[in-house]
Amino acid sequence: GRMALAQVRDFLQGALATTCAVLFTNPIDVMKTRMQLQGELARDHVRVYKNPIQTFQVIFKTEGLRGLQSGLPAACLHQFVMNGTRLYTYDIFKPIVSQHMSLYPATLLSGAASGVLGSVLASPLALAKTRLQSRNSKFKNTRHVITSAIQQDGFAGLWRGAQAAALRVGIGSAVQLS
Repeated sequence: GRMALAQVRDFLQGALATTCAVLFTNPIDVMKTRMQLQGELARDHVRVYKNPIQTFQVIFKTEGLRGLQSGLPAACLHQFVMNGTRLYTYDIFKPIVSQHMSLYPATLLSGAASGVLGSVLASPLALAKTRLQSRNSKFKNTRHVITSAIQQDGFAGLWRGAQAAALRVGIGSAVQLS
């Protein structure tokens, strides 16, 4: 009834709000990813990107808006799944956990658990986003990244780096949602 409808509304509100924010933050994420990966992927270890402003200029000049929005569909899906799940499950976890401990620890634990769950579920999309944002990505789209990761590393390869991301999102969610 009403409770289920409210939960769906909360999921969609959280998922859509963060997805809309990605439209503006994705270019910054692309710049960060390119700056982090430079030298790692090139044989000659040339550093093309010197600072965020220069990185923005280089990407825009050489690749245009498309380059600055590399990996946007994967980034949007990642935020939709991660934050939709995180905000939806927090409201489910909190009353259950609150039955077993005082309110403040319950909100922290519920926030952490919802963040970890959202991060783990969205991990394959985070992998796709990062690979699509890298310079000279060999991947065509999110599906191509995911199928390639499965072929190369098996199904578990989709969760490469998931433990660290889950820890970061769990801690952040515990603080943000409490």
